[in-house]
Amino acid sequence: MIIATQDNYHFEPAKKALEKGYHLLLEKPAAQNTEQIKDLAALAKEYDRKIVLCFVLRYTQFYSEVKKLIKSGRLGGLFQCELTRE
Repeated sequence: MIIATQDNYHFEPAKKALEKGYHLLLEKPAAQNTEQIKDLAALAKEYDRKIVLCFVLRYTQFYSEVKKLIKSGRLGGLFQCELTRE
């Protein structure tokens, strides 16, 4: 099952889907806090289900080029990077 609700609404549908026996493709963030993530992991283990997190833009050409640029060292040593998309 694909869970692609708004970020702060992932936990309940994911929990119910696992309880019904579905594997999940879950938009990031998986949940709002560590306890919810631990709960989902425990349910996945209990029901022998898989949870795959979806990182929609991670493999786009733009971000691949940014990664190449950073790894090339052309910018010097990287201490911190924050990307914002509009």
